[in-house]
Amino acid sequence: MNNDPRPTSAVREKPAGQPRDNQALMRTVSQVLLRLKPTKAGDFFEANVNHFLRHMNIDDHHLFPAAYLRDTKGIKSTVARDCVLNRTLIDRTTNQIISARAPSDYMATIQKTQGFPFDAVLLSHCLPVGATSPLLADDYDAFLDWRQQRLWQEIQRVTGLHVAADLEITPETL
Repeated sequence: MNNDPRPTSAVREKPAGQPRDNQALMRTVSQVLLRLKPTKAGDFFEANVNHFLRHMNIDDHHLFPAAYLRDTKGIKSTVARDCVLNRTLIDRTTNQIISARAPSDYMATIQKTQGFPFDAVLLSHCLPVGATSPLLADDYDAFLDWRQQRLWQEIQRVTGLHVAADLEITPETL
């Protein structure tokens, strides 16, 4: 049994949408995010689960676009680009605006939008804010480290778990 209190490397090593166990992981992370009522950037409103699922065409999309990671950062591995930590719930229009742009580029554009609650929106998606944000520095590795820590904190808060091993199914727990 793993006694490390943090989640295993599975959250970094398996691409979202690949195989079934990772789909469950993405659904779990999505549910944690939905409990925070993430704000939809385009309309500045608090989202709820039913609204997301039924009306807004919200899906999980890359924060560091896959094409940007492949073409600019030289990350050839689909697994490394598509991990759960590099995804959040956003609408198709926002995803198209992001396209293959660096996070520092599209975040600067969003941040300049008058009246837009930039920090609140990012925090509602468990994303880093402030001048040292790895998103604003286009630092993918630092971003993955930061996001893994932050999502683990939120999972602990929501579930009451203290170590990642509590999430594992072992012969003793069956």
